[in-house]
Amino acid sequence: MKKSTALELLLLGLLLALGAILRFRALDLPRLAPDDGNYLFSAGIFRLGREGGLGDWIRADWDWAFPGYYQHSYLHQWLARWWYRLGTSCVTAIRLSSVLTSLGTALVVYVFTRRVLPERRWTGLLAASIVALQCLHVHYSRTGWGQTGCTFFYSLYFVSGYCLLVKKRTGEASRDAWFGFAMASAGLLAYGFHEMITVHVVGMAMVGFAYHLWGGSSDDPPSTFGERWNRILKSRKTWVYAASTLPIAFLLLRLLGNDFAREHWINFTPEDRGSFLETRLTNLDYLFNKTHIQRQISWPVLLLALAGMVSMARRKPFLFRYIVASLFLPLLLFLLMFKDAHLVRIYLPSAVLLAILAAEGGAFLVAIVGARARVWAGAVAGLAFVAWMALTTWHTTFGWEGDSFFEPRFHVPEGFELRDPRGAVEPIVEYLQRELEPDEFAGVMGRSTSGGIAGEFSILFRFMDRDIAAKPFAFGEPKRDWPRLAVGVVRGMDARGLTAAAGGPYRLRVQDAFGRLGLYELGLHEGRRGGNSNR
Repeated sequence: MKKSTALELLLLGLLLALGAILRFRALDLPRLAPDDGNYLFSAGIFRLGREGGLGDWIRADWDWAFPGYYQHSYLHQWLARWWYRLGTSCVTAIRLSSVLTSLGTALVVYVFTRRVLPERRWTGLLAASIVALQCLHVHYSRTGWGQTGCTFFYSLYFVSGYCLLVKKRTGEASRDAWFGFAMASAGLLAYGFHEMITVHVVGMAMVGFAYHLWGGSSDDPPSTFGERWNRILKSRKTWVYAASTLPIAFLLLRLLGNDFAREHWINFTPEDRGSFLETRLTNLDYLFNKTHIQRQISWPVLLLALAGMVSMARRKPFLFRYIVASLFLPLLLFLLMFKDAHLVRIYLPSAVLLAILAAEGGAFLVAIVGARARVWAGAVAGLAFVAWMALTTWHTTFGWEGDSFFEPRFHVPEGFELRDPRGAVEPIVEYLQRELEPDEFAGVMGRSTSGGIAGEFSILFRFMDRDIAAKPFAFGEPKRDWPRLAVGVVRGMDARGLTAAAGGPYRLRVQDAFGRLGLYELGLHEGRRGGNSNR
């Protein structure tokens, strides 16, 4: 493979810089989803101090690492603890790893595509641009969820697996062992960000066994089906590939024995959705007609990916089989096994493979053009495609003031507006800063779960960033630990019978202008404001 030219490296740097701008701009602004709040809660960031030395931090992390209940994304949460200690806000801390690993995925895609498709030099840049600029990748890298980091390490797993199967050089046994170790390590690191890697790795284990049934690499001599089957049993590469999946397979078996994971992930027939077939059809309907995954990936990328499959099947048959099998086998497992198979973010690794196919498709279409026009056609088409992705991503993520086509799904203005009984409207943070005494705190309404993870409402962490004394809590905790003031979702508080109107102990003090969020006070207090007879 020819080395990347200075121009290619410059363009790659510009793509990554543009991707970084899209990700870092107002990183703490997007609305906090329940998962962000759950991860912040389970990471224990609200209990962390920035004082003390390295030894104190390590000891605190050791105590935190074994909570005794189901918790996922350990590595993602652990990194968030350190980002916070190094000076970021708590919201930025839980999202920073997502930003960095997403940009890392774009770099891995560039290097891999340049190496396996060296004949068309610009395919690597095109593939990297999709990962760096596509709204799907940018949006999830601006969240506090672990799927983006999982996708980065999955891309390393995918690349190492390909190198294991096709590399044939001196010292082959040691090289096979090294690539197998790299695969196992990448899988475990991916699991540290999210357990969805178990499905992708199990799917790819099938790919490893299918290697010789496909005919092996292009260097293998032609053979019958039976001869290929015998090669499976004798192939060191196949067994190294399979062995690399064992750590993740073990972790998957542990998940199968976990009540929380079975309820929320591996649930073939959820009680509220009907039979197995009805559940699968519901997931498909939700995936395409409600979350519109095809639009999130974008039709141009999907169409280019189809063209890329046609081209790659003829030019690089083994690479085509490896990518397509790695793409569709995990998708099948998700759709057949998982309760929430409609969640777009679990398909991020598959979106990376689509980026490689789309880059091949773009190069294939340009190659059809006459030789003299090829350079100019490729340059113009590539720049237009990159500009389109950057502008649509910027528009969808940030929008422009007064733009009637922009729906701010991914961010909200600073502060929430509250309406008090007198009808005045003001930001929630200013209200709390003015009304609360320094030793008072607000609690967030949370789910009462056996795992103790709270988080139906996670705007609380914005209060923490504004230096308002607050802590997460769940109403499943003993009543003596309930806070005097609680911020909760109005409908949820009513449904649980926690409001005075429903016979509960909390009375509504103020409510937001949209009628969803309320500030509640525990019981009736006489004498000194803030007294609590329940304590």
